[in-house]
Amino acid sequence: MALGTMTLKLICTSRFNHLAPAMFILWNNLIQIPISFTVGAPVGIESPNQTSDYFSIYPNPSNGIFNVILKDVVGDVEYSIFNGLGALIKSGRCKKSFQIDLSSSSPGLYILSIPGLATKPIIVR
Repeated sequence: MALGTMTLKLICTSRFNHLAPAMFILWNNLIQIPISFTVGAPVGIESPNQTSDYFSIYPNPSNGIFNVILKDVVGDVEYSIFNGLGALIKSGRCKKSFQIDLSSSSPGLYILSIPGLATKPIIVR
């Protein structure tokens, strides 16, 4: 998408306006709403409601061996690792610091999820 100002025309049709009362849609009618917005240069990728303060992973990317250090965690917690298609690759329980071995996995992007804490990408080279 190019930088600059763009104008779009949003065309809404719905027979389900009772499910979304906050939306401006009329029953069995067609509404056209012009919308203008400005596209600027991206400044980063935001992960809503998640912070990197919950745990750290190093090295990342790696050849498959990752060290994970959990912060402010008492006791065991569960973790899951998913591939790019969302399939579960590995799961287990861990303590404050642990190691993940994905050295036999194909190179690519994986997701480390610790429920209740955060989700972070890990990259196998």
